[in-house]
Parts: sequence; structure tokens; C-alpha cells
Amino acid sequence: MLPRFEKWKNRPRHSGRLSGLIVATLLLSLVIFFAACGSDDPNAVGVELVDAEIDALLELLDLEEPSEYRGLSIKDPDIPLLGQEVLYLGQKGGDASSILLEYDLGQVLNETITLDLFTQENIETVNFRLLMLSAYDQGDSNAQGTFPWETWYELYHLDDPVDTSVFPGPDPSIDGLPNLNTNYILEDANLVYLPVPKEPLIDWITTGGTHTFLIKEGDEDPASGEGLTGYSSMDMKHGGTTLEPTTIGSDQLGPSIYVKFTEPDTMLIITPDLDLSTFYLLADAPAAINDGFIMRTGLRSYPVLYFDFSSLPDGIFINRAALSVTNNTDSSWGMLESIVVSELEREFFDSEPDGLTLSNLENSVYPITGMTSLDPSYHDVMEFNVTTYVQRMINLLDEQGNRIEKGLILTPGEDFLPSYNTSTLDPDFYFNKFNFFGSDDPDGRGPRLKITYTVNEAIQGGGK
Repeated sequence: MLPRFEKWKNRPRHSGRLSGLIVATLLLSLVIFFAACGSDDPNAVGVELVDAEIDALLELLDLEEPSEYRGLSIKDPDIPLLGQEVLYLGQKGGDASSILLEYDLGQVLNETITLDLFTQENIETVNFRLLMLSAYDQGDSNAQGTFPWETWYELYHLDDPVDTSVFPGPDPSIDGLPNLNTNYILEDANLVYLPVPKEPLIDWITTGGTHTFLIKEGDEDPASGEGLTGYSSMDMKHGGTTLEPTTIGSDQLGPSIYVKFTEPDTMLIITPDLDLSTFYLLADAPAAINDGFIMRTGLRSYPVLYFDFSSLPDGIFINRAALSVTNNTDSSWGMLESIVVSELEREFFDSEPDGLTLSNLENSVYPITGMTSLDPSYHDVMEFNVTTYVQRMINLLDEQGNRIEKGLILTPGEDFLPSYNTSTLDPDFYFNKFNFFGSDDPDGRGPRLKITYTVNEAIQGGGK
């Protein structure tokens, strides 16, 4: 054990300093206490300087109908109708389409495939084959209700070539032409084979040249059910995500003619030189907001809404502004899609009667907000926070001191709206349609803009 003085020597050396600090603190506290007891009343300067009587009034403005509206057609020159990846067949909700095909049968014969192979005895089968996209497979839950219960295919060989620039437009006439297909074979849920007689094929090969065909849905007995179904075109680039795994390895993704020979035992595959959807019926966007409005992909049609802010006073603060729209789930259909609300420059609304190109749209919008993964046949009421938009509309002034007008446009997730572009498939891929209720809806489900704002009244008071 250490001696007593050794224990004391090894105590911390700052203990004495701490004791001194404590004593000094106590003395200072006493000085402050006695000074306070002997002081006069506090100085009145600064007390009641402002009589805080601020009337903050929360006002509500419910704009129940847009002052102006237009359905704006959007075109992408890089992907015209002739170059789209999906071919559509059937009819739904005022839209209907057939499939137009052209083949250069003069290029079929060569040193291996000779004319003598094309005989009734040597040809086993002749089929036109379509690849249905997996989203439209009858057993696929992602079909969103677009697939009809029964689809019947009619195939016609047209007498003359067709001017493809007229589409979307009426189908070419089939008056007096025989339906070459009276049945179909559905394999692996998405491989559709349309058997045709051998004799016409022999005549086509013998004649050579370009041959044009039209595939229509059956509308008599038997008639197809309601629905638009999608099939791979010769321009398909996204087969890996939209076709069944058993078919994506094929180089012939477009509608092809399959000819099975007995001798030699081989399959001849004839690919098209042209394929497109005719869209012989294409419902126009409603002309008046009373009747509703649409947002359509595939053949793009986007709605533009303008609201009248003249009843809003200057110098206010927008607490919240919400654009409310209601989708008619009974008449809408398609795949999951984003909806983005953006500001649109007024000049494009006024000066583009035939619509905008996609690049012009990109340069004329300013995104505000949006939603992703919306199901046209499920999601109905949608409310978008457009507070920043309304605040800008009452703050922005032109050179004459007038408020600058900009509309609201509803679009899907285009490439130039990356926050809402959640798919590798552009909006020209699937034909989707949101049908929104108009301002005449008896249940009040038309578009409306609800604005709450604050008005600051006079600030009163002063120093004494």
C-alpha cells in the first residue's frame, strides 16, 4: 500500500482550479442578484412596437370548368404509322383497325426455291402467322380487359396496291373478294396461324410482283367480341419484353407467310415488305369540354386545359391548387401508363391547328407534377398538385403588365419527362386510352381547379 502522501500527490492537478472557478461563479451570481433588486422598471422601448393584428383570410376559388379546351394531336415524324412496332386488329370504344400487308412475291424464287416446288401435292400447308403481344394474350392478367372473348380473322387478297398515306383511314374495298381464311390456329397462347388454300398461293408465286393483303376481324357470323388486340410488326424492336419467350428468338417478328413443303422437307418463310394498322375508325377527341376529353397513346392525342384566373386578386399567396379529373374506367382501356401535367405555351395552343410534332412539344412544356402506373380501367379520380403553376400565372406579367397565360397539358411519360418515364416503351407503342368525364357530367366529375389562397390585410400598431 502506498503512503498517505503518495495518494494525495497522485490526485488530478486541476482540482484546485475547479474550486476557484466555483467560488468566482457564486460571487458573480450575488452581484447580479443585488443589481437586479435595485434597478428601475424595464425600458419601454420595443415593447408593444407592433400590435400584431394581421387578418389572414383563407379564400377558396373553385373553377368548375376550364375556360378553354383543346384535344391536341401529337405526331412523331421519326415513327409514322407505317413504322410503329404494334399492329392492331379489332374494335373498341369507337376505334377500330385492320392490318394491311404487302409482300414482294417476285423475290421468293431462287436456285433453291424453284417454281416446280409449288404444286398441290408438294405443299403441305400454307399459313399466315401473326405474333400476338403477351399483354393481349387472352389468359394474361395484364391484358387490361382489351382482349375479346372470341376473335375471328378474315383474310383478303386485294386486286390493287394501296396508297398507305391515306391511313389512318377507311379500309380498302373488299367487295366481291373471297375470305381466304375461315379458321385460325392458336398455339402457345400468342402464335396465331391463319390457314389459306394452296391454289391461290401457287397463282401468286407464278404471277410474281407485289401482292397486298388485308386482315380484318370477323363482324358477321361468327362475329368477334369487342376489343383491340396487338401483334408484332416487322419493325418490332422490343420483342424481348413484349412477346412470349418462345417467340423472341425468331428473326421473322412481323406477319409472315409459312409454306411447308413435302420435298424437300422444309419451311419457307416469306416476310412482308410493308405492314401497318389501318385504324379505319379513330374517334376524335371531343370538340367541347362539356362532352369530356381523352388522353390517348399510340396515335397521340393530349388534352390542353385553360382556366380563367381573372377573379384572383394580385399579391396573394396560393396555399394550394389542385387539378381534379375523373377517368371513366368503364370506357377506358390499355396498359399501365403515367400521366404528367405540364405548362404549355399559349402560342402552340393557338397556332398549331394540325397539332404539334413531338420535338415541338418537348420545347413548349414545363412539367409540374404527375403520377405513374395508372391503370385506365381501374384508376378514376386523379388529383394533381398544381400550386406552383397557379402562383406563377398570377405573378408572371408581360411587358404591358398583363398576366401571362399558359395552359395545362396532360401527357404520358415521354422521354423528355424522365421523372415519369418508367418504361423502355415510348407512348407510340401501345394504343391506350383514358376517357375523362366532361363538365356536363350530372355527378360533377368534370375537370375542376380548386384554389385556396391567403389575403393579408392591413398590419396595424406601432411603438408607444
